Amino acid sequence: MLDIEQPTREPTYDKVLGVQGTIKPAALGKRSVSRLLLDSMGLAAWKTAQGASWPLRINPSSGNLHPTESYLLCGSVKELSATPMVCHYAPKEHSLEVRAEISRETWMKLTEELPTDSILIGLTSIHWRESWKYGERAYRYCQLDIGHALAALSLSAAALGWKARLVDKPGRDELATLLGVAGQTGYNAEEPDCLLVLHPNGKRDGIGSINLDALQEFENLRWQGTANSLSPSADHWERIDEVARAARKPRQQKEYTAPLLRTEEISYPLYTGSFREIIRQRRSAVAMDGTSSLPASKLYRVLERTVCRRKTPPFNVLTWPPCVDLALFVHRVEGLDPGLYLLLRTGRKREELQHRFDADFLWQKPESCPVGLELYLMATGDAREAAKKISCFQDIASEGCFSLGMLAEFSVLLEGKGPWFYPRLFWECGMIGQVLYLEAEAAGLRGTGIGCYFDDAMHDLLGLRDDSCQDLYHFTVGGPVEDPRITTLPAYPDK
Repeated sequence: MLDIEQPTREPTYDKVLGVQGTIKPAALGKRSVSRLLLDSMGLAAWKTAQGASWPLRINPSSGNLHPTESYLLCGSVKELSATPMVCHYAPKEHSLEVRAEISRETWMKLTEELPTDSILIGLTSIHWRESWKYGERAYRYCQLDIGHALAALSLSAAALGWKARLVDKPGRDELATLLGVAGQTGYNAEEPDCLLVLHPNGKRDGIGSINLDALQEFENLRWQGTANSLSPSADHWERIDEVARAARKPRQQKEYTAPLLRTEEISYPLYTGSFREIIRQRRSAVAMDGTSSLPASKLYRVLERTVCRRKTPPFNVLTWPPCVDLALFVHRVEGLDPGLYLLLRTGRKREELQHRFDADFLWQKPESCPVGLELYLMATGDAREAAKKISCFQDIASEGCFSLGMLAEFSVLLEGKGPWFYPRLFWECGMIGQVLYLEAEAAGLRGTGIGCYFDDAMHDLLGLRDDSCQDLYHFTVGGPVEDPRITTLPAYPDK
């Protein structure tokens, strides 16, 4: 059993999401590992209504279905383990289930290029957890959830004064071997997605990768434990298997890395309340009130937090330049005209993109917009009906303060990188979604990810005529309508 601590005033939200280096690094030990996992993959609360109860987690998930599983790989950790090990994290119990013990020699070989006191976190997806409800859409929903988890882990690490970064060198098969999920079959099989290295801030910047020569030792480990079965039977979605196989990442001979583009500080101050209180109160709104508004200054603050910067989490966990821009439907933002806007968060210039979009768009930057924020008014007018229709006729897209679609660089990028980069586009979108969730809470509002939308209709609205850009995820922020029938209970009431 790991430690469970109640939220504290420190660290504050602005320190965690601000420039790294202001939080004193916590020593690697049972307490810090407990905090890391609780603040990212653990439970946030229990809900109960009409005799039924269900848990909510820190990391969001489509339909609260949570296909993402997390694994800890670590050396000997004070008060936690005397030997290196691979563990599965169980969020309901907030505990680690030991899958295998590793020799000290194997661990040292695996991590010889990494900073002292590094740990590894691996993430996998069980597609059936989503596909029973969402069918073929389940694959991209699982990838969005990986993005949510990456952002949650990056911010949880930052709250400890730690750094986090994707380790992109191992391919899918190497990752399966490391996590002990190789050879799984059937509808409960886990698809290995990614690996993170985390270490205290200041422990040798510019870290290397893991040593894949240690994989042979992992193949010979004594793996223990059997995953619980989700259901006695399942419908098979062959299309999901086809996409998953096509998008599996091959092993790389060297790390794919690229510098993040932004270095300037944000213009508007961040929320100064407790970080851990914000992440625990995060919820997905089921309906919006249709009346709440947001000052333009707070919208700018929200949008600034979605922009990648070198020294601020969560996007500095990624090893590629930003690929996703945002198309906004502004409904009720004080100081901004209602209408359609575009945020260029990738660092590309307006002149590079104008030819892709409708020739009649305005491309006007609001007078109050910060210098470093590339936000443009494209068309004025009531955008509520368009937002609703594009989001599968869901009222929640039109009754918030604003909603948006995430537009990713697509055909040229995938042709250059390969199909394995396809899920990574969704990861970036999921990370943006997690930031929007937290920023909505900090602004006194609430957010909701929207996975059902008509991408062709969105492309037509924007004037996009080819597949150079692709609409991948939608989101809405506004004043929530609370359900009085639902009661909130503590995440771990007996602890």
